[in-house]
Amino acid sequence: MADYLSDEEQVARLRSWWSENGKLLVVAVALALALVLGWRWYQANRTAKIETGSTIYAEYLEADADVKASLAEELEEVAPGTAYPALAKLGLAKTALEEDGPEAAKPLLQAALALANDDELQDLVHLRLAKVEQQLGDADAALAALSQVRGSGYRSLVAELKGDIHMARDERALAHESYSAALAAVSEGERRPL
Repeated sequence: MADYLSDEEQVARLRSWWSENGKLLVVAVALALALVLGWRWYQANRTAKIETGSTIYAEYLEADADVKASLAEELEEVAPGTAYPALAKLGLAKTALEEDGPEAAKPLLQAALALANDDELQDLVHLRLAKVEQQLGDADAALAALSQVRGSGYRSLVAELKGDIHMARDERALAHESYSAALAAVSEGERRPL
């Protein structure tokens, strides 16, 4: 017998292999193609959402106070899952705090917390919410908000605010511990009066 198969035998083996594995090969190629196209669509959609959100957020930063609320709502609609809606709510909360007091700022901060999509932004919102809770006289809620801050970047601010809350509650030993922790957590070169 020859070492080489005849053309007819090669065709027969190929047909046999195709009948056994052809459907699986077609499905695998179609699935791979669908995954690549789906990933590209997702990336393009995400990029477009971020670019649109960036444009609207830039308008928000330049807008008058009466237009900012509508732009913040528009950001929630066109750029969900990005940081822009939460940042807009933080801006609205700051304005509400300055103009109408902590009662007006609290629901906006809670909305910003619901919209915050990353840990650092959530930490910032928890910190600001704790300050508002403290201003409202709810020390327990302020401490609960501070306990939600996980990032190390806010460690000194959290400890300092805890010290302020404990001092207001006349818990001097706890206040001293918190202020000491705040001083220990201040990074080198950082200038903040405690």
